[in-house]
Amino acid sequence: MWTKTHLITLFPSLLIYLIIAIGLRFWLINKDKKIKMIPVHIITILLIGLEITKQIKSIINGYKLNDLPLYYCSLFLYIYLALSLYKGKHRDSITIQAVVAGLTLLGVMVIMPSIVYSEGAIKNMFHDFDDFHTVAYHNIVLLGTFIIISLKLFNFNFKNDLLITIVFYISYCVIAAPIAILLKENFNQFDHNTVTAIENIRLSLIEKLGYSWGQSIYALLDTLTTVGFSTIMFILFFLLSKLCSKSFKKNQNNNNSNITT
Repeated sequence: MWTKTHLITLFPSLLIYLIIAIGLRFWLINKDKKIKMIPVHIITILLIGLEITKQIKSIINGYKLNDLPLYYCSLFLYIYLALSLYKGKHRDSITIQAVVAGLTLLGVMVIMPSIVYSEGAIKNMFHDFDDFHTVAYHNIVLLGTFIIISLKLFNFNFKNDLLITIVFYISYCVIAAPIAILLKENFNQFDHNTVTAIENIRLSLIEKLGYSWGQSIYALLDTLTTVGFSTIMFILFFLLSKLCSKSFKKNQNNNNSNITT
């Protein structure tokens, strides 16, 4: 699942995104939240612009059902749009979902990046718009995730946000799974799995139980995996955030103590 092309492009890209995020933190961390949200608005515009271009291109060329924005990573379109437009009391929860989804994407890319986009897509991205869209879209999301974390554009309400995370991804799976199976399109791997070992499990279930039951059980397992992995990333994000916050407060107190003495 790892290729040489992924190796020489992904880690340098992540380092660049980290540097940009840290730079923005030094520049904007003490600014008003409206100012700190400007990079997020830019990320939103880039994502929506890429998707609109993709949809127009698909319509012109004869619409392909696999261009429907129903993949896991399509969620970023809706989350970032809501994050940029919504100003109500649940804005922190939406921001946290943006980070959780981004960290989940990062986790998958670190484990097996070719599931997200292939080596061929990287090599061909400047020759084919679909490949460019795939690579650019996911990397813009990773940059957005780093920026939101570095600027600390969120506040946790653990129980509430945990519940929202679980309900959000269950809701997504309940919508995407039946559509994927009915249309025979592989949204979130619901139709079939690109990992050979897992695909063999799906085929074995179908062989033993018949297509309806076998595919339904596979879709349920895929749902549990999606919800479970996203929930784990939420918990890790919460714990890391708390750890960093305590460390920052400790250093701040030490500095204040040194100044006093």
